[in-house]
Amino acid sequence: MISASTKKRRPIRSSEPIIEKPKVLTRIRVDVLSDPKRRLTYDKTGHAEDPAPDNDHVKAMEIIASLVEHFIAGTDETVFAVDLVQVMRQELSQMRGRCHTQLFQAQRKVARAEKLAKRFRARGRVNQIRRMIEGRRDLFARNLADINSALRQIDLALELLKDYSFDRELCVSKTSSVLIT
Repeated sequence: MISASTKKRRPIRSSEPIIEKPKVLTRIRVDVLSDPKRRLTYDKTGHAEDPAPDNDHVKAMEIIASLVEHFIAGTDETVFAVDLVQVMRQELSQMRGRCHTQLFQAQRKVARAEKLAKRFRARGRVNQIRRMIEGRRDLFARNLADINSALRQIDLALELLKDYSFDRELCVSKTSSVLIT
């Protein structure tokens, strides 16, 4: 016979049977216990959902997605015969190089704006030219932050691509070959 306290602790019974997948539940439990962050989250909240990707991962995947969309939209069928992961790595490396060039230019603009702003003097009035130059400098500085963010996202996209490979199709020639034994 079941005691009243045991009945209270049991889940509400329904007409549909509850189907548990013990292997899946065990794997999830092991995953939670083996990851210190997830275990801490579980200890605090009682839940251990998969962590959502951070914004940098999302943006890195958006960069990769734009490269893939380029291949999907193209009409060149040879894309199936090349290693697209390698092609994407090369394109990302070129993007990285362009960002470094932009970074250098933006750093130079910030330094020059600071130097110029110090040289303008106003006689007995508000130095409007200095304020304007400082505003431009601040704009260039924000541009620096954006370029650094783009570089981090490109580096993260390159890091994500390390775990991928691409199976190329073998090109079949239109002429038949004869095997001589």
